[in-house]
Amino acid sequence: MRNISSKELLKEWTIGWNVGNSLDACKTGGLESETSWQNPPVTQKLIDNVIETGINVIRIPVTWYNHFTDETGTIEPKWMDRVQEVVDYAYKRGVFVILDTHHENWFYTSDENYPHASAILKCVWEQICARFSDYGERLLFEGLNEPRKLGQPDEWESVDPEARAVVNKLNADFISTVRNSGEKNALRHLVLATYCGTCTEDVMRELEVPNDDKIIVNVHSYVPWEFACLENGAKDFDPEDTAQTANLDATFDYMKTYCTDKDIPLIIDEFGAVNRNNSGQRIAYIRYFRKKADELNIKYLWWDNGYIEADRGSFGLFNRKTGKCVFKNIVNALTE
Repeated sequence: MRNISSKELLKEWTIGWNVGNSLDACKTGGLESETSWQNPPVTQKLIDNVIETGINVIRIPVTWYNHFTDETGTIEPKWMDRVQEVVDYAYKRGVFVILDTHHENWFYTSDENYPHASAILKCVWEQICARFSDYGERLLFEGLNEPRKLGQPDEWESVDPEARAVVNKLNADFISTVRNSGEKNALRHLVLATYCGTCTEDVMRELEVPNDDKIIVNVHSYVPWEFACLENGAKDFDPEDTAQTANLDATFDYMKTYCTDKDIPLIIDEFGAVNRNNSGQRIAYIRYFRKKADELNIKYLWWDNGYIEADRGSFGLFNRKTGKCVFKNIVNALTE
């Protein structure tokens, strides 16, 4: 475990990739939950093929609540074993791995729910820390994925000061739990969430980042939404059209103002654009996105949900059954 800063660690990253809609699927419990969102089990062959493209950061989204054996957050041993198996597919190949808590139902970000959420968070991360205590700095922990007020009309908005404050408290609980677990976790690089994973001015301004050189702020970016993610959205992206790029430019401006200019490491661990039979436009988007991120030395990870068919909300770049790359031109645009 090298005692290096997150800023130094990120210099070793190339491009990142998410193995989404697999271990984070939560339609059922038990080991069969991994395939409940229509993806086959993650394989060593899939991870090997991803790494062979030049990608050296693998994010493994995991949902835990559907594998609790009790109300306190005790995790089924078989589920922890499977998560470790998938982590090892990548970690033992020498790349970086991010492990998180993903579609959780317990982190409703209100003052009233905070004691409950805090207790579950601590219980879950104590178990994860114990299982992965011997892993070196190439394994990073991400405390929360898109924490928010689940089910509310403004769930995906960042306008609630109470919710933003609770996210800060949960982030602090996550950090203290990992650090207090000792061993290599005392030096582990940790990834902090913003409310909903968003990067608005209010969210970034109010985010509390401790004085710890092994902390990385994380945001998600599917901007412009109409092109990147919206069902039946726009097929075209024109990097010269300021109407399309204005919101994305503003997002990067907030990253610069509230993190880069303050020497706070930041990553975008989810971004992408769905397949609408428009590979040329997706490549144009990737190159514009990369230019903005590279100017600020910000690393980024593509969200791959395993779906490859057009107009199905498909971010997939690799065939999950065969492990083969389906969109080599898109991957080349990411890794060139």
